[in-house]
This record gives sequence, C-alpha cells and structure tokens, in this order.
Amino acid sequence: MLNLKMDDFRLNDKNKSIQIWNGKRSRYDYLPLAGGVLPDIEEYLSARGLNHSPHFFLSATKGKKWGYGGVRRLFGRLKELGLLTPNITPHNFRATFCCNLLNKGVNVFEVQALMRHTSLQSTLFYVKNNPARLQEYVDKLL
Repeated sequence: MLNLKMDDFRLNDKNKSIQIWNGKRSRYDYLPLAGGVLPDIEEYLSARGLNHSPHFFLSATKGKKWGYGGVRRLFGRLKELGLLTPNITPHNFRATFCCNLLNKGVNVFEVQALMRHTSLQSTLFYVKNNPARLQEYVDKLL
C-alpha cells in the first residue's frame, strides 16, 4: 500500500475502488472501498491536491513517499503511547481484516480475491474454527 498513488483511486466510478498493480499477474486489480471511508479519502485527496506528489502516503517531515521505516517508527511510537499492544505489526491489520471477513461468513474464494492471494492455501491459513459458529451451523440443521 505504500506504493499507492493518487491516481490509483477510482472515486468517480459507480463502484468506488482502488487500482493496485498485481505484479504476479502483470495486471491491475481493482479493490472495492468501504463506503464509510470515502468521505475521509475524498477530504484527504482534496486537501492534498493532485499536483503536490503522485504518492498517496507522504512523510510528514519530508513530504516524500512514505517508506517502511516510517511505518515501523509510527508503530513504535503508537506502542510507546500505549495505543497499540507490543505484538501488533502492520500485517496484523491485514490478517484481522481477512479473519473478520471469514468470521462474517464471506465465501473463502471471495476473501481470496479481496486479499489477492494467488493460492487458496494462503487464505485458508486465516480460517479458525470458532466453536460457537460451528454450533450455529449444526443448529441450522434442526
């Protein structure tokens, strides 16, 4: 996501999305945006202006593309302030998104597409058996 550029957003389309280059398949993938974040993204894009930088995420101090070091420093600072637990990493957000989709009953193949996993095995790693949910499925049979 650090390579995301301002013109990767498709906010004028009927289906709001972000285009992301899929290097493994040599094509763009289009990922849907949640409606609740659109006002914030539109406000940010408007405030930033299109001529400032092509990159979406910028360093606050240098005004250049934000790098992995900046993300690590941000997470470290948030942990120091007690806003993140010590074991949280940027990848945890992606994993939580995947697990939440699966727990909400989204089809594993659709989750695979959203996560851009080329292998179903990568998506199945996030499937956790939830005893309460399994009980609900059994109860549906009665």
